[in-house]
Amino acid sequence: APADCVLLRVFAGGARRPDLVSMEDDQLIRLLTGEVAKLLKIRGQPLRHWLFRWTRAMPQYEVGHGDRLRRITARLDAWPGLALAGNAYRGVGIPHCIRSGQEAAARALGLPVQDQQTTSSAF
Repeated sequence: APADCVLLRVFAGGARRPDLVSMEDDQLIRLLTGEVAKLLKIRGQPLRHWLFRWTRAMPQYEVGHGDRLRRITARLDAWPGLALAGNAYRGVGIPHCIRSGQEAAARALGLPVQDQQTTSSAF
């Protein structure tokens, strides 16, 4: 964003609001712009907006995901050099994915990896 502007990124929908995926673009933009304005006490309208829809793009972790993850991790010990990375394991955000990739690279190279705690309350 230019120096005199602020860039806001909004993620909406998922398991908590599956209805949003079927809304018309204009209706969804109006809804989300209004909610963000109310939450952040923003006056005025956005200068620009972009709407991208990624249905089923972010994993919705189920109850028991942490246990499943521990079992998978234990099995990986039998396969030196094999590592898994991505948002399906320990967090869906970009920082989680970066850390996941770094840890997978370390495992693949046989370097020590500090065990990370799971990052979602769903675990």
